[in-house]
Amino acid sequence: MTAGARLPRLIATDLDGTLLRPGGDLSQRTAAALRSAVHRGVDVVVVTARPPRYVDFLGDRLGVPVTAICANGAVHYDIASRRIVAATTIPIDTARTVADLVESLGGALGLAVETGAGLVCEPAFGLRHFDAVGDLREVPARDLLWTQAEPLVKLMVWSGEQGADELMAAVRAVVGDVVECTHSGGAGLLEISAAGVSKAAALAAWCAERGIAAHEVVAFGDMPNDLGMLRWAGTGMAMANAHPSVLAEVPARAPANADDGVAVVIEGLLAPVPRQGRGSGVEQPQ
Repeated sequence: MTAGARLPRLIATDLDGTLLRPGGDLSQRTAAALRSAVHRGVDVVVVTARPPRYVDFLGDRLGVPVTAICANGAVHYDIASRRIVAATTIPIDTARTVADLVESLGGALGLAVETGAGLVCEPAFGLRHFDAVGDLREVPARDLLWTQAEPLVKLMVWSGEQGADELMAAVRAVVGDVVECTHSGGAGLLEISAAGVSKAAALAAWCAERGIAAHEVVAFGDMPNDLGMLRWAGTGMAMANAHPSVLAEVPARAPANADDGVAVVIEGLLAPVPRQGRGSGVEQPQ
């Protein structure tokens, strides 16, 4: 994106690996860039795999209205009121079927269910730090997952033996299009949503309700769960630190998240367009 280009109506951004620096910090520079965009009339939507409780800090840090689409598109969350506006859930019967198919793959696999308010997991799920700020419940048997996991907005599969890419390919091969399978870079972690649920679909629906066309959207992302959103947006930008599959499909680049890449691009979008002053040879701001 070039300085002074026409402002988008909407900036959509992933969080981890994209808007946030390594370690999960929102830099002062990035916060200032987002505030400036909102003050210029640009809507900002955070589109993340995180559950709602993991985006609450944005309201305090930014001080401007920001919409959140959480759990890879399953949850529309109002950060200001800390209220889930809408959620698309996985039917329990579908989750059971998927769990059985996943189990047929063998290996050391553990399941967990995201409810929107907390995490319910079986003992074999190895990412206990995953929900340090929420309601974390461990159940001794898998059947108890389904009795304590409503609403079920995301099913997660963790492997202590396979990487996320390998696990995703294996699970997709057995579940087909019954659900949506993706990952956001977590070690050995696969994220499963209801059929048709994705960041791209949720963002497109949100924009359609407000009369915002795809070509008026600039989107940022770094992981496979961002790919559909980056393809859909008029300007989809892969972070320099993005997953190889994202870099292969998305030609436009933003600097790495460690370098405040989203802020760098937004600052360029908001910069005044220089123009030649009449007879003065001096460029004047527009």
